[in-house]
Amino acid sequence: MAFWDNWFKTPCEECGEKFKKVELVPLDERQVCAQCHLAVVEDLRVKEAERVARVASEEAARERLGDRNFHG
Repeated sequence: MAFWDNWFKTPCEECGEKFKKVELVPLDERQVCAQCHLAVVEDLRVKEAERVARVASEEAARERLGDRNFHG
């Protein structure tokens, strides 16, 4: 029976390792293993934090530039 279990396992769409279908976690339109799910979610969290910091920095720079234009 183990042969058939291995034969019909589904690969993780992130790392390619094969798992039973019930062991895979849906992520967007993909099926990934638990480790890849954690890694992808952490990567998305870091990228979002960087994006928020960049937007805040750009807004602060615009504000400083605007102050300089209005106050001569």
